[in-house]
Amino acid sequence: MRVSLGARLATYRDSYYAYFNDNPARDGFVYFVVLLVTVAYSTVSLFSPLLAPPCDRPPDERPSVYPNPDHISRCLDDRYVGTLPVPTCTDRLARQPP
Repeated sequence: MRVSLGARLATYRDSYYAYFNDNPARDGFVYFVVLLVTVAYSTVSLFSPLLAPPCDRPPDERPSVYPNPDHISRCLDDRYVGTLPVPTCTDRLARQPP
């Protein structure tokens, strides 16, 4: 006996809503949105080298008192639409192992 797709989705929805007590529809929606945003930003941070345009500005020529070799490029603080306005610096930090 085959179960229709609608019945199967209703079963998944009911089992998902079973985790929430107060207002299952609202709480389930909020958790789904948080999950969606987390996955979107994680994906963007992993693939940001492919999504952001290359930096065409020269490095800062001023001598610094405390030079940071990781912050040579002036484009690390730029935000691009393709990277969900996350700075390139933050994307680099997200890709580094702990």
